[in-house]
Amino acid sequence: MRIWIVETGLQGVTNQCMGLARAIATRIPSEIVIVRKTIRSKRIRPLINWALNHGFIGSSRNDLLSRILEYLLYRGTTLRLEKPDVVITALARSEYTAALFGGQQGAFTIHIGWPLNLPASRFDFLALIAEENVDTGCTPHVKLPIYPTPVLRRDIDSMSTKNLADQKRRWAVLIGGDGAGYRYTKTDWDQIASGLTQLATRLDARLLVTTSRRTGNDTERRLSSAFPASVFEQAVWYGSNPEAVISTYLAKCELVFCTADSRSMVADAIAAGRPVYAIDHPDAAKDAIHQKFLAIHEQTQRLRAIDVGRLGQIDVDADLLHHFKPLPSCWSEEFLEALFKTDFPRRFLTDSTSYRVDQRH
Repeated sequence: MRIWIVETGLQGVTNQCMGLARAIATRIPSEIVIVRKTIRSKRIRPLINWALNHGFIGSSRNDLLSRILEYLLYRGTTLRLEKPDVVITALARSEYTAALFGGQQGAFTIHIGWPLNLPASRFDFLALIAEENVDTGCTPHVKLPIYPTPVLRRDIDSMSTKNLADQKRRWAVLIGGDGAGYRYTKTDWDQIASGLTQLATRLDARLLVTTSRRTGNDTERRLSSAFPASVFEQAVWYGSNPEAVISTYLAKCELVFCTADSRSMVADAIAAGRPVYAIDHPDAAKDAIHQKFLAIHEQTQRLRAIDVGRLGQIDVDADLLHHFKPLPSCWSEEFLEALFKTDFPRRFLTDSTSYRVDQRH
């Protein structure tokens, strides 16, 4: 099976699409491709709607007129010779691209969240977040407890079994940067390093630290000098030596400290079933979506928001015993169960396609 993820220009959103693709790949062997294709201008949306509605463009069309129209209306990779089986998209900016390759005779289209510019009927399946209250009509859908993420519980559990004999206390520290209404000062970073050092020293824990694309080299240098080497088990400074270690850290750690600016990293930690401390800032100008995301997961006790200046005062053991209630299972279980109740299996599971039933996804 060939799965296309439509690039939206936002890494966090692309990660959500990758999460759905990876979940499907646990059932059906798949090739996952990120496609960079966008409409040329928002002003031509009515023209694209007209062309889609009248069948002048779309996966079922491969004549000269449809190719010319596609070239005029869209820019980016076409890959027409490698027709996708499944197209996954999110956010309004990529809805039209998914619709181009979808349709009754085209690819199976999956949209994360509620479509903003096209009717839900344009898509074969919607992956909504639990707090989205919309009328989906006849469009098959599922409501997930958290944003999809490339972190799947089956992978984390598989890696975790290798560490059962090692009883060292480890905490993952996932560090983002400015964004989503957060603006960090040098004092903030010093407080983060100081507070986590106090906690780790007091409870004899070791830190698994990674920064991200948004952290910046100056902040990384400040943090690397502010933390004493004695509290590190591993540190990845993404700006100077990038390495994908989040899944490895989540498999090894007892709990997670994550700067609250990064929804994707917080979602990774929650999806892995780990208790999460979201390092928050009282002065952050969070947008409504971000604020709602944090509030919902704090209410359900999947995370606890802690002000940046109070890290050293946390009673970790009491919180682990009485406060945290991690997700009992991976979001992918609900997604796959709902997806395979649609016509998806009929369209893609043939006599030559093996259907791997695995409850660890």
